[in-house]
Amino acid sequence: MVTILRHFGIVFIILSHGLIIYAQETVSAQFYSASIDTLVSVEIYLPDGYTHDDNQLYRSIIYLPTAYGHAGHHLIPLLDDAHDSIEVSEAAVIFSPTITSFANPNYSNYHFYYNSIYHGDLEDVIVKDLLSWIAAESEDYNFSEKISQKAEHMAIAGVGMGGEAAHRIALTHPDIFSVAAGIGTVPSYAPEVLEFIRDLIRSESCENGICFYDYSTAGFVTSAMFEISSVFSPIDSNGNFELLLNSGGEIREEIAEVWREKADLSTIILNQGIYHNIPGPFLYLEVKLGHLIHLPNELFIQSLSEMNVPQEKYHLELYTGELGFNTGRIAKSLAYTYDHLAPIQTTRSRNQVTPIRQLKVAPNPTSSQTVNISTTSGDLPQKFELSVTDLSGKQMIKDVVNNPSMMSSVSLSLQALNSGIYFIRLENENSNYVAKIVLN
Repeated sequence: MVTILRHFGIVFIILSHGLIIYAQETVSAQFYSASIDTLVSVEIYLPDGYTHDDNQLYRSIIYLPTAYGHAGHHLIPLLDDAHDSIEVSEAAVIFSPTITSFANPNYSNYHFYYNSIYHGDLEDVIVKDLLSWIAAESEDYNFSEKISQKAEHMAIAGVGMGGEAAHRIALTHPDIFSVAAGIGTVPSYAPEVLEFIRDLIRSESCENGICFYDYSTAGFVTSAMFEISSVFSPIDSNGNFELLLNSGGEIREEIAEVWREKADLSTIILNQGIYHNIPGPFLYLEVKLGHLIHLPNELFIQSLSEMNVPQEKYHLELYTGELGFNTGRIAKSLAYTYDHLAPIQTTRSRNQVTPIRQLKVAPNPTSSQTVNISTTSGDLPQKFELSVTDLSGKQMIKDVVNNPSMMSSVSLSLQALNSGIYFIRLENENSNYVAKIVLN
């Protein structure tokens, strides 16, 4: 198979399964998202020396652009320059998807990568569909064997709404990501922040089309308020959502509570027991000194201290330059991410979570409750142990299979498993085969 990818005027010809050394450059790909039933584009940074078939394992970083739904290509040149400006001891593959909201672009396409009726299940595009594609992709880049699936080797980062989503997703899925980095985010919806938002809306001018008319309150709301409300406010089956302020311009506490439950990082940490009952990710926050979102960042850092979160788990970087997402700002977030991802073994070993080609699982990926297990040699041992583990290494299924007639395949029930990525291992005294399976 030959795939030709064009990016920035460069043509890449990739011979699948050949020993091709990829240039240190960005390539383009697409994956199917079942969550929104469409193809999603993703720009991929392949480090210098990346090859299809060697035994080198890589860490990975998902880097989210601000959630315009069309701005992913603006981030790629910055990522390229930022990566070239820092020294890294160990490379990672960077994935930057461009995810588009279902919303009417005339009103709001700013989706925060959140699952909502109004925008679609956009968080699932990342944590289910993108990660499943990476885990299963074996043709062009062989990510299925070259990207470590361990949380200690996986990070998520971003700018603006993408950075805000990175923090929220990492804290919601601490079993998947060990580092989250965000630039220009709003991590806190504490009462002081909501009061600041209220006062900002009251004083906001509606010139130049930055406001929308809202019939339920018989008044104007700012674009920013409309965008946040479309994501974090209660939404009915028709996609209608509630605004934070009532017709008198005062905060509706029942709506504020929903916002805090969905978007306030301190609330997410407390509700899930992160950093106390279960491990939590390293957090990098960066904000311009004196900018209007400086307050929520300071309040969030204060709340982390009050919750006795270890100081080594978070860092607030104050930016003093011109406002705008630039190479320097992104470089610092990448440097922090690299420094806090765990180092990886140079080559795969038996104990490394990675598939071995001799074991075949079909169908894969699958939504079926039963799969067939076979080997490329065509014969299964007379007696073997069959087990299934999740990404954390927890054993979910274990069974001893007697196969006196040397059948070439056996069936395995997955009925007890939730959707996710698992590893099926076949073992006896002479064999040790592993295969990765994606359960939709």
